[in-house]
Amino acid sequence: MAVSDTNSTAGNSIMCVGTQSPEPRAIQFAEQVSRALGFDLVLLHVPEPGEEVESGEGILDQTRELLTEAPQRSILEEGDFEETIHQEVDREPYQLVILGTSCRSPEERLTKRSQRLATHLADSVLVMCDPPEKLRHLLISTGGHPGSTPVEDWGIRLARGTGAEATILHVVTDAPSMYIGLPALEEGLEEILSRDTPLARHLKDAVRKADSAGVGVKLSLRHGIVVEEILRACEKEHYDLIVIGSHEPGRILDHLAMGRIGPQLLSSVKTSVLIIRT
Repeated sequence: MAVSDTNSTAGNSIMCVGTQSPEPRAIQFAEQVSRALGFDLVLLHVPEPGEEVESGEGILDQTRELLTEAPQRSILEEGDFEETIHQEVDREPYQLVILGTSCRSPEERLTKRSQRLATHLADSVLVMCDPPEKLRHLLISTGGHPGSTPVEDWGIRLARGTGAEATILHVVTDAPSMYIGLPALEEGLEEILSRDTPLARHLKDAVRKADSAGVGVKLSLRHGIVVEEILRACEKEHYDLIVIGSHEPGRILDHLAMGRIGPQLLSSVKTSVLIIRT
C-alpha cells in the first residue's frame, strides 16, 4: 500500500523503517542526508510475521511526524524483510537505501540482516549508528585513484548541503605502481603531495573540488590496513559519518572492496557509514 505525498525530484532515497519505534535522531539525520544529496524520501515498512496492519501504519505515522517535510510516498509491504527490500529496489530506481532507523546508541550493533543488506544491495547505502542531531564533520575515505571520485563527490555534495566540514582520508597499504622506485613508503602527506604522481594529483584535485564547493576540508594520510586505520582515525577525532566506496556486489573486484572492507567496518564502527557504489 503506497500513498503519494509530493512531486518527485531528480532521485529518490528509501528509508527502511523497522518494527521498533523509530528513533527521532535517526529519522531526522536520515532526512538531513537525503535532502542534502537532493533526493526525495520514500518510507518502507515490512511488518514482522503476525504484526497487525494497524501497527505498521502506526509506525509509518510516527516516522512521518518526525520528518520536517512529507515523504514522496509511504509503502507498507508484507513479506520477508530482506526479500521485500531487494524486490522494491529492483522494481524502482533508488539512489540511496537507508538502514538503522531504530539505532539509539553505539552499543546497539546493526542487525545481521541489515549488515547483509548493506553488503549485498546494488544501491548506495546509509547505515546509521547513534547519529547526531546535525551532521557537522564527515570522514571521506578515498583510494586516491579515479575509481574513488564518486565517493569524494558524494561526500563533498553532502558536506556542502549540510554545512559540514570534511576530512579526506587516504590509507597507504601495499606499494602501488605509482610508488615503484621510491625509497620510502612511510612518507608523510607533504612529501607525497610534493611529488608529481597520480596519487598526489588526485588528492589535490579532491581538495580543489571541495574548496570550489565552499566546503571546509583537510587531507589526512595514514599507513596500514584500511579498516583499522579508519577505526583509529575515528578514535582520534569524532566524525558523524564515514563515507566509503564499494564496487557493486557480484563484480569481479568486489572482494577487494566491499567484500573485505565494508563488513569489517560495519561490524566494528560506532559511527554511521555511507557506502557509495562505484
